Amino acid sequence: MGITVHNSTDLDLIIEDYYIQDAARNVGYYGGLEYSVPARGHMTIPTSVFIQNVLKHLKPQEVHLRSGEETLKVWLGEDFVNNSGKEVFFEMKDEGTVGARFVGRSPITLFQRIWGMLPFHGAGATREREMLRLQILVYQE
Repeated sequence: MGITVHNSTDLDLIIEDYYIQDAARNVGYYGGLEYSVPARGHMTIPTSVFIQNVLKHLKPQEVHLRSGEETLKVWLGEDFVNNSGKEVFFEMKDEGTVGARFVGRSPITLFQRIWGMLPFHGAGATREREMLRLQILVYQE
C-alpha cells in the first residue's frame, strides 16, 4: 500500500527520506529514496520502502518535501507512513507556501463497482442507463 500524491502546484516536487545523526546540531543525510512528482502531476509512493530504510539506517527518519534545493515541508517518518492508503494533495496557499492535505479514500459502493464494469459507463446520459440504474437500486433494497 502507498500514498497517492497529487501535485496541484506549478513546482516540480521531490519527496526524500532524511536521517538524523545529531539533532542538536541539525546534522543528517539523505538516505537515497527520491520520488519526483511533476507540476500538476500525480503518482503513488510505496510506504513500505520508507519502513525498510528505517530498519537499514537505524536512525530517526524524516520525510522531506523539496523543490530544487529548498525544503518546503518536513514530516517525521512514522507520521508520513501512518498515512498509508490515503491521498495527499499539495497546493499553494495564499502566503506562497505549499500546503499538504491528507485525505482518506472513500469506499466504493456496490452500485459504483457494477457501473464501472459496464461498457457504456462513460457515455452520455441515456434512457437505457437510467433504467439500468433504477433496476440496480431496486435490487439493492
